[in-house]
Amino acid sequence: MRFTQLTVAVALATALAACNGDKTTTDTGATTDMDTDTDVDADADADADADTAADTADTGTTAPPPWDVCADATAPYTALQDALDAAQPGDTVRVCAGTWGPAVAAADVVLVGEDAATTWLVGVAGPALTVAAADVAASGFTITGGSAPAEQGAAVWVDGGALTLTDAVVSGCTGPAPAIRCDDAACTLRDVALEGNATEDAVLRATGGRLDLRRATVWSNYAAGLLAVEAEAELHGVVVLDNSVLPGTAPLVAVAPPALASATVANLSVALNDGGGPDVAAVVLGPGAALSSSVIALNYAAGVEVQGADAAWCDVYGNAGTAFVGGIGAGTGTLDADPLFTDALADDLTLGAGSPCLDAGDPDPAANDRDGSRNDVGAFGGPDGL
Repeated sequence: MRFTQLTVAVALATALAACNGDKTTTDTGATTDMDTDTDVDADADADADADTAADTADTGTTAPPPWDVCADATAPYTALQDALDAAQPGDTVRVCAGTWGPAVAAADVVLVGEDAATTWLVGVAGPALTVAAADVAASGFTITGGSAPAEQGAAVWVDGGALTLTDAVVSGCTGPAPAIRCDDAACTLRDVALEGNATEDAVLRATGGRLDLRRATVWSNYAAGLLAVEAEAELHGVVVLDNSVLPGTAPLVAVAPPALASATVANLSVALNDGGGPDVAAVVLGPGAALSSSVIALNYAAGVEVQGADAAWCDVYGNAGTAFVGGIGAGTGTLDADPLFTDALADDLTLGAGSPCLDAGDPDPAANDRDGSRNDVGAFGGPDGL
């Protein structure tokens, strides 16, 4: 395009000089030439800008978003809490890389970190992030906390309202409080890692309200239980690996919805955990909770305790205690076979070739893997598999 416009401009200048004769050329001299060159350069520059814009549109590249919070004063705020206090319902607060917090969100906002590897929310004597009766979405953070009071959460406390947390890591929490606590709230967690926490409570505790946890890893924690859910719940595509709980204290995963509520737990891989011992089940399901298409294997714990609903299309194998604790035993399609993980000692719980868990999960087409094939048992199968 630049070549075409430059050619037209030069041709036009030549034609005008020919029409005006030698006198025009003599009178204007170098001035006419300079003006013509300036016009050509301006056209070329404008066209270059247009081409650059077109190239940007073609490649989909965009400039970095304007930060609302940044420590170097290039943004309107240098303190995260000041930005949250000023935010109106529906606002997005963009946070550049750095260490921030603690923060309290009391308005319906979207909180976006630059990325979880470089953008940290840190608590000291309380939660790093508190959601107080608001509807908040947060993504792109590593969240860590100190020793918060037991009735709060060390990293995240949702006290009523709702939180949608995505693309985040919750790590390094200690003390009496769970790392994440949801009280009478709607908590939705997607693509979240809970790792390296040491708490005297569960790593995640949801009481009342609703918990929706999908595509998550719970890895290398030391706690009194890992997932303690006393709420309506959906858990799908969750790996629980290489954790330790205090001996005899609590199951690794406990799901007990309130009366008249329900919980669906599907496509879990609970493996190689140091559980509460052979007398405590790794997974406990209260009345109203159903388990399917999950691997519970090689834990220092018993297998599954089902108190009301069903446990179907699961593989319960090689645990320290009995496979099924209590009056309700194995459900439809349940296996007792080595799942043949690709490399469990290297924390790889994907299914290796020849695994009996391949295409052995829930046969309902609605539960198919993302490639359309029948559900694979474990966290990498199903529509929400890792």
